[in-house]
Amino acid sequence: MTRNIINKRTGEIYPQDYQFYEDFIRNRNLLDIRKSLSEFRGKFLVCYGSLDKVISNDSAFKMNKLVSNSKIKSFRTNHTFSSKHPWDKKVLPSVLEELCKETIKFLSD
Repeated sequence: MTRNIINKRTGEIYPQDYQFYEDFIRNRNLLDIRKSLSEFRGKFLVCYGSLDKVISNDSAFKMNKLVSNSKIKSFRTNHTFSSKHPWDKKVLPSVLEELCKETIKFLSD
């Protein structure tokens, strides 16, 4: 049995076979994001686009709350940080470049 999931942003169709569900059930504990984040002890950076129409901004705040040593940073941009796939230009969009710099700074501290 196959169920198709439609990407609301791109319209692409992703077939999901029943085995996908069985694999999820078999690995439920490993795939529990809330559990994994609440047990995570490293430092954690949550970045999100405030104009994201795919994932709610609230998801970023929830993740930030679950990790004791986290920092949250918003960018005035969309889901893909003003980029697209494939990226065929030689320079990054300014907001994506800012995200990269923020990530490097976070990892260096």
